Amino acid sequence: MTVTVKTTPNDLPAIPDSLDVGPDPLLLFPSEGVVSGTIYVDDLNLGNVISWTARADQGWLSLDQVSGDTPQDVTVFVHLPPTAFGVHHATITFTSPQAPLQEAKVEVVVTITEYDIYLPLLMR
Repeated sequence: MTVTVKTTPNDLPAIPDSLDVGPDPLLLFPSEGVVSGTIYVDDLNLGNVISWTARADQGWLSLDQVSGDTPQDVTVFVHLPPTAFGVHHATITFTSPQAPLQEAKVEVVVTITEYDIYLPLLMR
């Protein structure tokens, strides 16, 4: 076995560029007023700037930007009617030409709860 000791971190091999995104999953609750959330996009090789593009697989989800350079935040918006009760899933996929063999994905989970309406009871 051979052990090589490096005297400084600069002597170590370079870390390859790799996208880091999150949080995963991104949880949104429009019926409670949470109709947007933020995803961070960064390079695991800190200090390097790489370009990225993003796409959502559902039309009811939009992004405030679909491309940029790391580090950056992307705001996600939900466009579902308030009566679309239930749990809805989408995936946002991030890619970078500097990391061509990697896709970073964030699952978006949107929960719209049914609500009860209580009317006053009137009696004669």
